[in-house]
Parts: sequence; structure tokens; C-alpha cells
Amino acid sequence: MAAEQEPVYLIVAENATTCRNILARGGCDRCALRHCAPPWALYDAAPATLRGALRSALDVPQNEGCSLCLGALAETTARAVAHASSEHAGLGAARGWALRVAAPPSWAVRDAAAGGTTHSVKDALRRVVAADLDRLSPPSNSEAAPPAPCYFDLAFDGAPDDVAALPARLRPKPPKQKGRGKRPRRAPEPVPAARVAAALEALDADERAALASILTTSPPVRVDVKCAREPVYLAFRYRKLGRRTPQSSWVVDGRVKGVGSVEEYVCKAAKAVADCDGVKFAASGREDWDVRMLGNGRPAYAELQNCRKWSSTDVVGDFAREVAKASNGVVEALHVEIADKARADAVNASAETKVKTYACVVWFSADRSAEDARRVSASAPLAVQQRTPVRVMHSRSLATREKRVLRLKLTMTNPRFGVLELDTSAGMYIKEFVHGDLGRTEPSLASLAGCDADILQLDVLDVHDDVAAASSSS
Repeated sequence: MAAEQEPVYLIVAENATTCRNILARGGCDRCALRHCAPPWALYDAAPATLRGALRSALDVPQNEGCSLCLGALAETTARAVAHASSEHAGLGAARGWALRVAAPPSWAVRDAAAGGTTHSVKDALRRVVAADLDRLSPPSNSEAAPPAPCYFDLAFDGAPDDVAALPARLRPKPPKQKGRGKRPRRAPEPVPAARVAAALEALDADERAALASILTTSPPVRVDVKCAREPVYLAFRYRKLGRRTPQSSWVVDGRVKGVGSVEEYVCKAAKAVADCDGVKFAASGREDWDVRMLGNGRPAYAELQNCRKWSSTDVVGDFAREVAKASNGVVEALHVEIADKARADAVNASAETKVKTYACVVWFSADRSAEDARRVSASAPLAVQQRTPVRVMHSRSLATREKRVLRLKLTMTNPRFGVLELDTSAGMYIKEFVHGDLGRTEPSLASLAGCDADILQLDVLDVHDDVAAASSSS
């Protein structure tokens, strides 16, 4: 007896009565094994190894179909998975790929009819498919796939409606169909697995025995496999060098404002460097469309959905070049790297904690001196109370928010104009801090300077990863 066959033989020999009963009821070899509730490693056994163990212990013929799993545990399921994965680069070791199974209620009802302690078809399926895939698809030396796991959604069609065989007092009903009127009817929703399990638990001995009548070999179920990767992320920082480009598409009264958008250019570049189904863009905060994003750039990422492969080995360089090409140099991608979800989550979280450095050209309604500028600069750090600005009241909840100005530096270029540099906490409205927004921002540059003030141009000089970085810049 081969060494790899011995553990399978032992579990079969110890549970000979159970295995014989399952095979006599029309079950397949793998269903006979799972009704022994064996160690999970035994599901890795090749079909020929399991058949040899059953033949040695029981000397029983092999059934063509299966009255329990309805053919789901056959090697044909793994072949369907392998076929679905053919459009993805680098199948490699199957155990690195996740299987998500939609189990028809028939499996649970038929297992209850067979009786005994068992592993579910759904649990066994994940293990045997992975093992079959290892045998069908050895690791390839071809181009490596993107660094993210791939998952298969397995659904099984054509299973009989065995829920109808349950006693009327326990028979669960499918969820009610939503929608009214003359809408076309959708396919009926399956009965939730939890309801079926509850009904099976409530069966008495006679009702459970009566279920045995459904254990006939039915036509095999049809496996429907969809293959997709978990998202792949490109993390970077972007610089925006123009004053007519919003971060995302901006439509006002049905008209598009600005020229392109950072999101548009990033998504176009990501699709150019990867074979993917779609791209989502996100950044740590945002700047107005007429504000440049300079310095080291703003943290951002592109989420590539169902990414199959890269267009070349220089993904980082290609992405940066494609962003510049798509935007005619208006947007630059810096510090590009292939990342994961944790990195993307960190970018999202930093939107509430970062410190930003700004520079703006300001106008005063009365002459201000260099001494006035020094007095304004010396007022920082200070707490600023900002009520929701008038210009964003249509899209922001009404509230008063406290923000911090960590540093101010006002330099007068002539009595009426100056350049203001400042470091602030996340989410502060700089334009409103300059002019006061009809008294909704207090204090403001206007109140500090003692006359009306307005902003002419605004730039974000830097988005700091932490407060210490902002302090060092001063």
C-alpha cells in the first residue's frame, strides 16, 4: 500500500459501515469520505487514491453520479474553476486563491436524509477543489500576477427543490419578492441557508427517516464560476500645476466646469498600465479647482478592480508618465508604489489628521504697514471658529468647527497687497479665513489686520504626514 494511501485507508476502514451506507445510497467517493468527518488534510487525496482505499476496505463499485453532492465534488468543478481563471495571469498554487461558494439548500437536506456526522459539501468543496487545482494547474513560470489574492464565486444551478420535501410545519419560505406593478419578475430568491438549517434541526426521527426517499441520483448540478481579484492599489502623491483643473469632475447647472480632472487623468493612466475592469480614485482631502497643489503633493491612491496583469514590468514609471501625458503636464504623480488595502486606508484616515501649508496673495481695503504684518504674524498659533461657509452650505451640514492655525507669516509687497503663508489643521477653509465669510469665521485675517481683506490666489505648498513635519517646515 502506498504511503499516501495509508491515512485514507485507515479512516475508511474505521468508518466502513458509514462509507458503505453512503455508497449504497448513491453517494460518490468523496461524499463517503466527508460523512466520516475526516481530518481536513485527507481531502487532498487524489480521486484514484480515495477509490483505491474504498476498494481495499469495502470492495464496492463506484457510482457514476452522486445523490448527495449532485456532482459538485467531482473533478469537473475544479476544471470549471481552472477554465474561468484562464483570463487571469499566473494561476500558480491554487491554495493561494479563495473560493466562495453559494450552496443550494438541496445539499443540506440530502445530508440530513443520509444521517450521521458529516462535513458539509460547502466546506469539503473548498478543500477538494484546491487540491484538484494543484494537480490540474502546476505553478507557472510566466509573468507574475498583481500582488493581490484572487477569489472564485461558485454557484450551482439545476439542484432539485428538496426544501419541498420537508414537513409542511417546518418548510421555510423564500424571501418575498420586492417591487410592485408590471415590472418583469426576477428569478425567485433561494431559501436562506439559516432557515433550512433551523428546519433540519427541528426534524424528529420519523421525519428525518422519511427524507430518505429523496436520495435518488439526480442530474448533476451545473457550476457557474466567476473569477475576480481583490483590488490592487497604486499609492502616490499628486501635484496639480494648473488653476482650472478640479480634483474630480465638477458639474454645475448641467455644465462641466474646469478642464479635465485629477481623477480623470489618474484613472486613464491606471487603465493604461493594467488590464483591469475599473479604477476608483481617492485622495487625502481635496483642494478647490482654482488652487494649485504644489510641494511634495497630496497623498492619493488608485484602486484597480479585478486587475489581471500589468502592461509592463515598469508599472511605477509607466503610471507616472501616463498621468503626465493624459493631463499635458498639469498633473504629476510622485512616489508611486504598488500598495495594499492597509495603505489605502491610511490615506483615507490621514484626511482628518494631516497639517497643510498654504501660500496666498491677499488684498487689504486699507494701507497696511510692515509693522501691521509682524503683528498679524505674531498672533499664531490660534484657534479659529468656522461656521459652515456660505459657498458650501448646499453640500455641507450646518455646524461650527474649531480649526487651528499653527503658523502665520504675512509679508507686504506694497501697502495694499501681501503674501500670506500659514500652516493649518485639516479641513480648514482658507478663503474664508482670509475674508471672514460675513463674520462666520472668527478670527480671520481681516479681523486681525483691522480692515477688509480678500484672497486673489491660493496654493497648497505641502500636505504633511504629521504635525512634526509641519513644525519643521517653519
